[in-house]
Amino acid sequence: MTEGGVAPEPAAGRVSRWPRWARAVSLGVAGRVAGLFVVMCAISAPLLAYQIHRNPGVSPIDEPSYLDYVQKVHRGHFIVGNGEPLDAATRREIACRGIPPVVPPDPVACRNPPTTPAGRNSADIDPPTYYVLTDVGARVLLGLRVTRNLTTAARLVGIAWAGAALTVLYLLAGLLGASRLSAGIVSVAVLATGGVHTFWTHVTPHAADLLVGGLAVTAVLLWDRRRLGGWVLPLCGALPVLVKASNATVVAAVLLFLLAGALWPAGRPVARAAPDPDPDQPGDPDQPGDPDQPGPGEPAGGGSPDRRRYAVGASLVFAGLLAGSVLWLVVRRHYALTTSNEFPRFNVTSFQWHWLGDELGAFAQPYRAGAGILLTLWLNGTVIRYLTASTGGGALQRLSLAALVTSVLGAWLYVFSNYLLIHQHTRIPGRYGLTLVPLVAALGAANLGPRTARTVAALYTGVLVVVAVRAGMPPQG
Repeated sequence: MTEGGVAPEPAAGRVSRWPRWARAVSLGVAGRVAGLFVVMCAISAPLLAYQIHRNPGVSPIDEPSYLDYVQKVHRGHFIVGNGEPLDAATRREIACRGIPPVVPPDPVACRNPPTTPAGRNSADIDPPTYYVLTDVGARVLLGLRVTRNLTTAARLVGIAWAGAALTVLYLLAGLLGASRLSAGIVSVAVLATGGVHTFWTHVTPHAADLLVGGLAVTAVLLWDRRRLGGWVLPLCGALPVLVKASNATVVAAVLLFLLAGALWPAGRPVARAAPDPDPDQPGDPDQPGDPDQPGPGEPAGGGSPDRRRYAVGASLVFAGLLAGSVLWLVVRRHYALTTSNEFPRFNVTSFQWHWLGDELGAFAQPYRAGAGILLTLWLNGTVIRYLTASTGGGALQRLSLAALVTSVLGAWLYVFSNYLLIHQHTRIPGRYGLTLVPLVAALGAANLGPRTARTVAALYTGVLVVVAVRAGMPPQG
């Protein structure tokens, strides 16, 4: 890492060869992004296909309901209502595959599945967005005869979800000032970590979390640089929750980023260290611009941010979040078959303050197992270094503040909302924070400066890859 924990500033007046985000609609840039997507899919495919092959069982963490949702969408039934039972086709898949380690495969039920309905589909809370897109990809694979099994085809679509997510992560890292090599290293590190790639090897809407999180942060950062209009802000609030409600985590991070711009006192320009002689560092024309330097049409200098602009921006994001949530709640209520409570065991009569202590840092450790713990320390350490290395309210500081606060306190959003809306309490799973991974990882890539640091990071990424291939990854939903 560079001195002070931040990326060095590029030379003044230098023109970057990276595509200008203001021209993102051009065919040339679209072609580059498409090419990068193909590369990321090619990198992801061997690992994910191998894990899909070696873990055919159904994950006990909600995958039966997710599989059933895909089965229904495949037949043209696009919205699952509260109270709908699992289909016979889904029950047959469960019987054939089993639910390790709880339920072994049942060959008899696999050949002759029962026709009576059993079990409720708990995924009715999800909008159909992920399932429709996954079914489109599965239909392509089935049509190409890559497989004849809908479940396997839907799981293989995870390669496309991974490729899209890593493409956005790579571009976001470049937008924050990371070199191409650093962005590539961190992208592979994220792919190789079991706490992330497991969600790309099963049918689960969490497969879209990294893509959704990366797109939301990238869009708001481009708005911050005046390269996208204000129309993008309501979409950043609405679209994440129209994929899955738990994607509200990244919306909270975006709101904190904008509110920090409205409230953070103006400071002096950030002092940065001189670049090292590494040819792939800023000084190389291929290096993307610094995130705290003004883009076209942006005010120059280290003056006060436009606080009113950030306050209006935060209002637009919140309005989008509210509109998207209300829209889905109205649709969901219309298609509900019952209003009964599916999980009465979580009902509570009073709020307990110790719940908040139990959930501290729930989203700060998306990589909880094995070698991934070191990656957690590395990336979150980067966030803290950005906050403490310099003064001022630049984009890096505000993004780091948003990432840190949301990682540590973000689970409280769900504790309070569960109690206030449905009078229930349950532990908040760490996967609800997956949308923060692109932001934290991109900050980590931007902080990989000297050749030595990148060499160590590359070696560590290699260890993650070996662990991912050799170790049996427990299926998660």
